[in-house]
Amino acid sequence: GLLSALHLGLALLALAGPVAVFFALLRRHFATEDRKTERLLFALGTFALGALLFVPAWRAEAWLASWAGLDESATTTTDLQALIYAFFVAAPLEQGLKVAAVGPVWRTRHFEAKLDGVVFASAAALGFISAHNVALVLAKGTAWLVLGRALLAVPAHLFFAASWGYALGREASAASQRGGAKRAGLGGRSFKVTWFIAMLFNGIYDRLVFDRGPAALLGVAPILVAMV
Repeated sequence: GLLSALHLGLALLALAGPVAVFFALLRRHFATEDRKTERLLFALGTFALGALLFVPAWRAEAWLASWAGLDESATTTTDLQALIYAFFVAAPLEQGLKVAAVGPVWRTRHFEAKLDGVVFASAAALGFISAHNVALVLAKGTAWLVLGRALLAVPAHLFFAASWGYALGREASAASQRGGAKRAGLGGRSFKVTWFIAMLFNGIYDRLVFDRGPAALLGVAPILVAMV
């Protein structure tokens, strides 16, 4: 009925809204650049690759959880088991695949400034978390709590990816100023340290948002304030 249609509309808004806002802002950001269309297409491609790489992460995490007897949810395993799974399996795998999604554009001339790292890492993360949220809604429906969790996850995934993306951008910018080529492999020391910290905090954030009850969502408020 009407309520079902309302829930469906809100679900579509929750899933598509952040993507529409992000690319509207990105289009505006690229508006003054000579290669704006090409750069926007690379951002779209990075977003699509981030979404695509969610699929192997999803399948791998499910297989590893089953094989090791671990699960993200503390309701079916002990808290210690859930923490081990979250921080030694899910968080590094997911953050690593976001980096992989940035790999193709890293090797192009479009990745040569600090802000480029923020843009493309955010695009990869948005693709990843958007695919995750689609899977979440398909599996658990369009209840208010599910949609709230989906929306709360988006800014954190963008922020933490943008952090290590900025570190990558600094390396690309430094190489450009020296007139040299970027290193073949992704990331130096600053990137690795930033990536590790981002991975840990993203894992903590996701655990509060997805693995606890509604009251635990209040625990993400200080993290959101810090991101702002």
